[in-house]
Amino acid sequence: MQETKLKNLTSKVLEPSFNAKRCYLAVILLTLGVAVLMMSGIVGDEAISPGKVSSAHSTVQSCGQCHASMENGFESMVSTLIDSDTPIRNSQLCIKCHAFGDSAFDPHGLSPKILNNLATMNNLATKKAAHNKDTVASTQAPLTIHAANYMNAYKKDKQLPCTACHKEHKEESTAQAVKIAGDEFCQSCHNAPFETFVQGHPEFSHYPYQKTPNFKFSHGEHFVKHFTDDKYQKNAKQSCNDCHIMRQNENVKLASFDATCVDCHSKRIQGGNGDKNSVAFIALPGLDIETLLDANIDIGYWPEYAEAELTPFMHLLLLSDPRYQQISDQLSDVDLLDLSDEDDTVIAVVAELAWSVKRLLHNLAFKEGVLGMATQFEQVFNRSLSVQERANLSAMLSADSLKISLQAWLPNIVNEIEEYNLGNIAQTTVEQQIQLLQDDNDMPRIEGWYRSEYTLYYKLTGHNDSFVKAWLDFTVNHPMGMSLAVEKVLYALSDKKSPGGCLKCHSISRDQNNKRKIQWTANIGDFDNVLTQFNHQPHFKLMGDQECAVCHQVEKKEDKVNFKPLAKAVCGDCHNSTNVSQSCTTCHKYHGSEAVHNIKAKL
Repeated sequence: MQETKLKNLTSKVLEPSFNAKRCYLAVILLTLGVAVLMMSGIVGDEAISPGKVSSAHSTVQSCGQCHASMENGFESMVSTLIDSDTPIRNSQLCIKCHAFGDSAFDPHGLSPKILNNLATMNNLATKKAAHNKDTVASTQAPLTIHAANYMNAYKKDKQLPCTACHKEHKEESTAQAVKIAGDEFCQSCHNAPFETFVQGHPEFSHYPYQKTPNFKFSHGEHFVKHFTDDKYQKNAKQSCNDCHIMRQNENVKLASFDATCVDCHSKRIQGGNGDKNSVAFIALPGLDIETLLDANIDIGYWPEYAEAELTPFMHLLLLSDPRYQQISDQLSDVDLLDLSDEDDTVIAVVAELAWSVKRLLHNLAFKEGVLGMATQFEQVFNRSLSVQERANLSAMLSADSLKISLQAWLPNIVNEIEEYNLGNIAQTTVEQQIQLLQDDNDMPRIEGWYRSEYTLYYKLTGHNDSFVKAWLDFTVNHPMGMSLAVEKVLYALSDKKSPGGCLKCHSISRDQNNKRKIQWTANIGDFDNVLTQFNHQPHFKLMGDQECAVCHQVEKKEDKVNFKPLAKAVCGDCHNSTNVSQSCTTCHKYHGSEAVHNIKAKL
């Protein structure tokens, strides 16, 4: 009996004094009531105001421009309390104004492929540093950093909304910029947390020289070899400022060619009075006339003493002729000046070559001139040329210049072509009717076109010559099918001994689409790789007497090594706990270089 009373008493004590369902309903109703009051203005707008917006967002007209939850009014706003997709949906509104490409919500705004490559490089660098005992890992990282490793809500799906780093509606009375997350957020994802830059940051790996320079220039070779040579002492550079422009409030810039390199390299580019450093453009190829006569092959008049080779440019122009296309491959291994051991088939092919050359030169000189040359290019490359391309690729070679050359080379060409078109082929002859060559190799070669014997040459006007530059740009990327012919032109202009020697200094790189491109400008200035940033300007006043050598120490070797990699200790002299900032975002940016940071223009 007493036991039964005890059970009843216990059950009454433990019985809830309220109904859970009723309590939940009351809380919801109370919340809704307060919200209605605030919305109606009874309490006031300031009661629900999240704070001021940054000055950059001051033109935003309504909450719905940034908050997807406001699209369907108050009901949708309440639903976001349990909607895990809301941050991403809000961020999709951000990129309506801020363009960040297809990988906007991937970590660092980079594609998975690029991220994997960076992760692989980072792991290799970390293992190498650990093996060399270069990394001083901190075992006492702040608790917040360790905790952040378990608090990252976005690691699971690997999509990061803008609000993960950027916080709007700051509490400050004058919000000038959107707040950016601190080091704790950075190290919540990175698997090697450390306390500070000085205590734990890995040693640099070939920084800042990971990027291949656009110019093939060796500081070490110049300092150790060229600038110490007596014959270069007059023009030798004495300090970094002789070539690099370092003004306050500006990035480092490279001075012009005329201000830095012209004293030593102008002769190499323009050459002397000889033909060695000029571009052989149009030439009358030498032929074994004696063998052609013995074989009764008719090609009309051909100068007996012509010994020039068919230039790559002539070969490219001739490819617009269907007849030449059929025979060009058969001529690749033929010595045109000695046909004595060739069979009748090859000799017939050489005869067709002679008439192809005559048809081309006659067309350029007497029918279409430079316009005809542009037509030849367009037929070969199967695309139209702009007015500027036509001017640069032809260097404004006039029809009159060609006519004068043909009067000396092939004085009967007009009559021969007229008869050839009628089906009457002139007999082969080597009789020299008029000697019009009258070359004087001692005459100074001025820039532009000139004729020497049986070749028409182009002499460069100097650095940045439009003719050579246009041909290099034109041939560095070419349609499939013309690759061999175009590569011959490219090789003629890119060999170390080629006229101008452009590619001795300027490198050829490939873009993301594997398309080749010649680097005409230097990649100098503030260091800029995928996730690292550096600004030279604030550091100028700290250089002292050593100037750039504080960070850039030249390798004293006669090779292509320019500088020693920068040591972390050099930066650590200032970036430590007692002096300047050592925050992650001081040197690292979140958005990768693939992202487009510009605001989309609103018209």
